Amino acid sequence: MPDMKEVYEMVTQQTPPKPDALERQHREQRRLSTKRQVGAYALVAGLVALAVVVAANVLPQSDETAPGRVDPTRLSIVDPETGRTTPVTGAPVDAIGLDVSPNGSTIAFSSKKGVGQIFTMGIDGSYLRQLTDDPHQAIAPDWSPNGDRIAYTAFGDTASRGIYVMDADGSNQTLVVNDPDADELFGEWSPDGTSIVFVREGDPKPGIYVVELSTGARTRLTREFGDGDPTWADDGASIVFARLGEAVPIADIWIMRADGSGERELVARDAWDLAPEWANGSVVFQSGIQPLAFDDAVTLYDVFVFDGSSTRLVIADVNGATWMPSGQLLVAHPAS
Repeated sequence: MPDMKEVYEMVTQQTPPKPDALERQHREQRRLSTKRQVGAYALVAGLVALAVVVAANVLPQSDETAPGRVDPTRLSIVDPETGRTTPVTGAPVDAIGLDVSPNGSTIAFSSKKGVGQIFTMGIDGSYLRQLTDDPHQAIAPDWSPNGDRIAYTAFGDTASRGIYVMDADGSNQTLVVNDPDADELFGEWSPDGTSIVFVREGDPKPGIYVVELSTGARTRLTREFGDGDPTWADDGASIVFARLGEAVPIADIWIMRADGSGERELVARDAWDLAPEWANGSVVFQSGIQPLAFDDAVTLYDVFVFDGSSTRLVIADVNGATWMPSGQLLVAHPAS
């Protein structure tokens, strides 16, 4: 865990950090922030696969709220075109790392309370169920394309940490990515369900990798310690990811072919842009910076859509968001 004051000074004063301090900063950014204790990251060595903090007690099953700034205690479904929000009732107050099942009926998330674990619940907040009971921590759930399995990251000793796959009911938990020499985190299923792309943090050989589940064979796609948050295109032909910029705090959205070739910058705004997701031919991403001066500091992000030519703000000042199969966003608003 980095010294919080040191990280805060780096972020606010833009002081060029030492390499080891930079890595520790981004590791903390990932752990505090989604998709993911950015979970996550959130980049490698610390960009977020962004952590989503939900501050909601039992919410009134009420009407839709008008477009604009929403009640800060609600987990909401947001229409990216109109900005109209509909609250999700019964969401746990400590849910992070949200992911919606392919059929849109179920939310998977991890809980920050005590030792973090993976849970599922209905999109309406019903049928809350704990799936893992890891002695260390389980975070960053990701649904398989057919919705029958969930990948997640577990922390622990060198033999048990890594990326696991389990059935949607929590059974058959299997370690599929593990290296005792490094943290390997934040697995994302390929569209055909045969592979998982993930992030390897720290030396040796950091970067973004793909593992073929049937054989365990892995391929290194990128070689930068500041690469993270990889997500497949819907057709599986390319991967979008976040890459740490030369200055702090800057991260940009990049794209590459599924084999790691053809890297190019997709969105460059001199901002802290993280957690890209494919969304009906566009890319949704989150942008913001967290003042890590205090343990309870709140990470606030703005959510944007990039359509290939222009970038549009969807909603501001949220803890995180994830794209839904319905074409809407599941958004977590900060505690007030």
